Amino acid sequence: MAIARFELNKHFVAPSLRLRPLARAHPA
Repeated sequence: MAIARFELNKHFVAPSLRLRPLARAHPA
């Protein structure tokens, strides 16, 4: 299931990081 979660991570988190590159350091 790890792979599936990784795929979802790319689709949901990637666009978020594009808008907010600092989201990783500041998830808030």
